[in-house]
Formats: sequence, structure tokens, C-alpha cells
Amino acid sequence: MFRHNIFKLLGQFSKPELKAFENFLDSPYHNKSKKIKRLFIEIYKFHPQYSHQKLTKEYLSKKINPLLKYHDSTLRDLMSGLLKLLKEFLINEALKKDRTEKDVFLL
Repeated sequence: MFRHNIFKLLGQFSKPELKAFENFLDSPYHNKSKKIKRLFIEIYKFHPQYSHQKLTKEYLSKKINPLLKYHDSTLRDLMSGLLKLLKEFLINEALKKDRTEKDVFLL
């Protein structure tokens, strides 16, 4: 089983929140990588526990790049990119809820 901080965060998301994050990933303004989107879709299949034995680095790598040999650095880069986008999503969601913060940023 593969462990990563992103699983802790995603494990706390509800299905509507995960759908909103998926929509966020669909936006070319935020995400220019189709591989990161595919990575999220594969990870999402294990929601909410993310503790299944099938969830391994090799499994995710094969699902994202079926024709390429597994390279740990490639998967690490994609996981890092996904985590960065997840943090951006959380910031955007927090700003949506806080009218005062929105006004401060607009100033």
C-alpha cells in the first residue's frame, strides 16, 4: 500500500467536494496536466479509505502511463503537482466563503 499526505486530505472530502475538486482540475487555467487529472481519477476510486492493498505506486503509474516503465520520480512529481492543486483548491474554496477576505484581496 502506498502512503501519501494527499490521501489524508482527500479522505476528509465529501463526494460533492471531490466533484468540485475534479471540476477544478478540469480547468485549464488551474491545471494544464492531463496526467494529474488521470491520477486524481485513479486515486478517487479508493475513496474514502485509501488503504486498499491495490493502491500502490506501481498501480497508479501503470494507470497513468500504461506504455511506460515505472519511474518513482515521475509519480512523485505528479503527486506533488496534485497536492499543489489541492492546496490551491482549498484556498479558493475558503475565499468563496469569506466575503471580507474577498474584499481585502480586491483592494
